[in-house]
Amino acid sequence: MKLYPFSQITSKNLKLLLLAARLIASSAIVLFIATVVFAIYFFFVTPQTIMETVLKQGVLSYSVFAFITAAILLVISGLSAAVVSCEYKYTND
Repeated sequence: MKLYPFSQITSKNLKLLLLAARLIASSAIVLFIATVVFAIYFFFVTPQTIMETVLKQGVLSYSVFAFITAAILLVISGLSAAVVSCEYKYTND
């Protein structure tokens, strides 16, 4: 069992696109995990000063932006992997 994304997909002509899809998916997964960890952490932290309140609001808004970015990156990597898979399927016949 391989732990990198799209491990079942192979390609003869679009190896670079497959590599890019794997790298994008991996970075999106790391971004998603980091976003969830930061959001949970700052959700439970009680701010003591005004500066900490501003920091908490900023990090939470960043978490929303990073979550949306991770979702978009996962869609892009999935579409790229689908293109590679279709290319391999139709050129292998």
